[in-house]
Amino acid sequence: MTNFEAAKLAIESQESFDLILLDHRLPRADLGNLEDEDFSRFSESLEEIGYSLIPTIREHQPAGTIVGTSSMSRELKDYPHKPDETLRKVNLYNPEEEFEPMLRRLIGKIN
Repeated sequence: MTNFEAAKLAIESQESFDLILLDHRLPRADLGNLEDEDFSRFSESLEEIGYSLIPTIREHQPAGTIVGTSSMSRELKDYPHKPDETLRKVNLYNPEEEFEPMLRRLIGKIN
């Protein structure tokens, strides 16, 4: 999902998710191709609302593991709803250090 509203609908659906990657900074609604057409405007539209979905995820997807993909800034360290795991996006460029071991661990939990 690329926006808050679509993510909320998916979470509340009857579909079951074992692993949920969640960014805190999301657009509220579908912005079409704005990310490709005007990245600056797209970035300006992002709101810090993604982690507010965590209580809904826990209610509708209790078995799902939530992996937060936003950096845990000082503000987020005190945020009341935290993901189960966090993945720093910069480590996606060097996956063998953090991403691959985390993915192996999470797949082990799911299986």
